[in-house]
Amino acid sequence: MLSGSPNNIDPTPSYSADFGGVFYPTGDNEFYGHWYSLGEYEALVIEGEVPDTPYWDVSLQNRWMESVAERHHQSALNDHEIETSNRRYRVLVSPQKPPSGNWLDTAGNREGLLSIRYQQSQHTEKPNVTLAKLSEL
Repeated sequence: MLSGSPNNIDPTPSYSADFGGVFYPTGDNEFYGHWYSLGEYEALVIEGEVPDTPYWDVSLQNRWMESVAERHHQSALNDHEIETSNRRYRVLVSPQKPPSGNWLDTAGNREGLLSIRYQQSQHTEKPNVTLAKLSEL
């Protein structure tokens, strides 16, 4: 369902909130995310306002919502690990390490699920997601 329009934070037309609620049933969490699909020299750039919540994270998962090889690869970052500036954050998702920044390693996978979770959120700004060439970062 999500892989039909990758690298986009907005739900696809075929997305059902009822279906999504099966996977994300926690009512006091706000979730953003989508399917990513990257070329060898591409990165997904996630930028947003730091949410006013007790906990938040950005993580990568496979199509079965399992963590992506986090034992040997940095596939998740939480609010204590993400470097921020002026109440803004930027996380880079790519198969290759970018020159700098908060990096999530795809562990060689070119496709997967991106999950952004804001715990006990009242209302937060939707993050921006853009596709970029690694050479442009």
